[in-house]
Amino acid sequence: INDGSTQLSSRRLFEQMAEFPDTQLLHHEDNRGKGAALKTGISYAQNNGYRFVVTADADGQHLARDIRRVSEHAIASGKFTLGSRAFSEDVPLRSRLGNIMTAWLFSLAFRTPIRDTQTGLRAFPARYFSDMVAIASNRYEYEFQALINAVGNGVVDQVHVETVYEPGNPSSHFRPLLDSGLICFVFLRYIFLVPFIGIADISAFTLLSDYLEPATAFGIVRMISVIVYFIAMRRWVFRSEGTFAWQIPRYLLLVFFNIAMMLMVFNLLENSFPNTLSAVYLVSSVVFFVFNFVVQRYVIFKS
Repeated sequence: INDGSTQLSSRRLFEQMAEFPDTQLLHHEDNRGKGAALKTGISYAQNNGYRFVVTADADGQHLARDIRRVSEHAIASGKFTLGSRAFSEDVPLRSRLGNIMTAWLFSLAFRTPIRDTQTGLRAFPARYFSDMVAIASNRYEYEFQALINAVGNGVVDQVHVETVYEPGNPSSHFRPLLDSGLICFVFLRYIFLVPFIGIADISAFTLLSDYLEPATAFGIVRMISVIVYFIAMRRWVFRSEGTFAWQIPRYLLLVFFNIAMMLMVFNLLENSFPNTLSAVYLVSSVVFFVFNFVVQRYVIFKS
């Protein structure tokens, strides 16, 4: 896929590649990003009956024999397969630190040890094509989001591959500061949105509870926040393309469960600790956020 490149050297390279047998060259008129280019290729494979897709970066970091090994493993196992590199002292410092940091964050957030979260050597069967094309991201963070989705489905295998870096890694287009920020943003949007909405939620509850019964105040605030949370989670946090018919009923079940549990807490503590309801609401919201995040990520807004 020529992602809108206008450089003469690139055009010549694409022309040479197009001369190989069974090679289809696809073009973007404008630069859309790595994720968009990958989705174009996956869509082509999906529309033309291919059984699997293999992706490999063009910066010389993946050996032909490793590409073959990862491909064969994916075909045999039927799983989303990563070619995982080892990051020894021979690897450039910026690449080593970036991979160590993202691997640690990934393991912490998703409780799944992935040795190489940034590898571009991946293979997956046709049953993943639709999910891969539906991912909203279009640039470097696309591959990270694809990995998150695959881990959520419990289908990731890792095959050790040789680590190859040119001196100084000059051919890599991975911009450490900007693109690491884009990747980490996948995590940050999970973390920051809910507390932001939660502050408004708790403030409204505190204000209304001065004039209404706690249960009534909670019910009013929760009805408003239900709508806000659903839209924000679907469109901005999880960027889900699922159907409303699937998501809304399950989301409402989660809401009703939260309300029932919170009201039970209020009823138990209202008489014993009447002046600490706002604090109880805050603590309960934090506790339920962990539970709600897991349910929403892997059940309701599953990509």
